[in-house]
Amino acid sequence: MEKEDKKQEIEVETIDADDVHELIKQNKLIIEENRVILKKMHRFAMISFWIHILWFIIIIGLPVYVYFYFLQPIFTTFEALYESFMGGLGGLGGF
Repeated sequence: MEKEDKKQEIEVETIDADDVHELIKQNKLIIEENRVILKKMHRFAMISFWIHILWFIIIIGLPVYVYFYFLQPIFTTFEALYESFMGGLGGLGGF
C-alpha cells in the first residue's frame, strides 16, 4: 500500500515539442557564449606565453649583450694597461 502512495506522489512532468525546441535554442546560445569566452581565454594564454618567453630572453640576453659589447672592451683595455704598468715596474729592478 505504501508503494502505491509513493508512486502517486511522484508527478511526471510532460514536456512537449515546443519546450524541447526552446531548451535547444537556449543550449545553443549558451554553447556559443562559451565558445567566445574560451576563444578569448586561449588568445590571452597565447599572448601571455609569448610575452613570458620574450621577457626571459631579455633577462638572459641583456647581461650577455652588455658584457660582450660594452664591458669586454673596457676589461681588455684595463688588462693591457695593467700589463704595461707591471712591465714598467719590472724595469725598475726592485720589483
